[in-house]
Formats: sequence, structure tokens, C-alpha cells
Amino acid sequence: MSSKYQIMDTFKTSMLAASIAEIVTLPICTIKTIYQTNLNYISIRGVAWDVYRFRGIAGFYNSSGWAILSQTMSSATKFTAYSYLQTYRETQKRNLLGNMINGMISGIISTMFVHPIDVVKVHKQNNFNFLKELKLVGPKLFYRGGSKSLTKNIVLTSLLFPLYDFYKYHIDNIYIASACSAITSSLILHPIDYLKIRQISDQQLYPKDSGIRYYYRGFHINLMRVIPHFMITMVCIEYFRQIN
Repeated sequence: MSSKYQIMDTFKTSMLAASIAEIVTLPICTIKTIYQTNLNYISIRGVAWDVYRFRGIAGFYNSSGWAILSQTMSSATKFTAYSYLQTYRETQKRNLLGNMINGMISGIISTMFVHPIDVVKVHKQNNFNFLKELKLVGPKLFYRGGSKSLTKNIVLTSLLFPLYDFYKYHIDNIYIASACSAITSSLILHPIDYLKIRQISDQQLYPKDSGIRYYYRGFHINLMRVIPHFMITMVCIEYFRQIN
């Protein structure tokens, strides 16, 4: 298979895998986003109840089209770029440092394409009027929170896929490897992701007397989403690779 067709095949495979994972975990993502944006909520249950009470079941899928597009594009561009660089640079699966460099470059590439979609998604999940704000702010709205998104994606991709390859090389179990990589990455990344969501929503970033717990607000529900999402994505990718 030529390099061009191999890249396209990897992109399509990762798009399909991420779509399946996103559809399954989207309600958790919606609850997490609202909980992190609105500090008035004191519990996850309160967010879930309000979403259901005011918007019904459909409220959990309020940004379904944008969320699926955002996540599938994000996962596909990151994984495709990472896989290409891993092959091009002839980086072994067990070479954690070499793969972290591949991941950092992949994160930069992904952010350029995906962040504008992510901005629309966050507005939809919070039930904000995106078009009204776009008229007020202008095109720069598409890259609000861009620096934090770039930081998050560089760190995320330099950890998630390299750690998965590293864990899988030593453990040889897709489920354990994907769960371990998701947990390790989330511990490091959660504060950055939290600030990114609040900045996109134009919320206060650093309240007075905010301790370490503030930056890990919603961490437990984030794990409830990240672990199954990454596990489903990698299991599907490995499966599709086998049947192709």
C-alpha cells in the first residue's frame, strides 16, 4: 500500500472509531462541560437533572453534530499524523521519548484544524447563541482559548498515544493499556482542559482563593468519559486494522 493510501486508510479508520466512541460518551461530555463552565452547580447530579428537566434527553446531545465532528476530526488528525510520523521517523513502539516528539508535532497539526469546531461545540453544549456572539466578537471568536487548546493538544498527544504504545508493548492488552494511558494523561491534562473550556465560554479563569481542587473540578466525570472513549477508539482501530 502506498504512503498516500495508507494515510487515508488510517484517517478513515480513526474517524470511524472515534465516531463510535463519541456517540457512546457524548452525554457525559455535555454534563462535564456545563459543570466546568457554571460554578453555581455543586454536583454532577444537579447538572444532569437540569439538562433533562429543561431540555429533555435531547439536551444531552445538544451539540451532537458539532461534538462528533470535533472529536472525530481531533482523534483522526492526531492519530493519523502520529502514525505517519512514527513510520517516517522509524520510531519503535517502546521508544517513549521518540514517540512523545511525534505526538507533540501531531498535536500542533490537529489544533489548527479542530479548534474552531471545538469553539462552536462548547457554545452549543452550554446553549449559548454562537451566531450572536460571532457578530459581536468577529472571526477571532473561532480561536478564543486557542493557546490553551494548543497547549492541551501538544501535551495530550505527546502522552496519550506514546503511553498507549509503551503500555501495550509491555502489557500486551488493549484494554489495560488504553485505560492506563487515559488515566495518566488525564491527571496531567485536566487543569489545562478545564481552563480552556472556561476561556472559550468567556468565564473567569482564576477566581480568588482558588486552590488545587478548583483546577480539578469535574475530574471524576472526565475520567468516566475519557477512559471508555479512548478504550473504544483504540479497540475499534485495532479491530478495523485486522479486518482490512
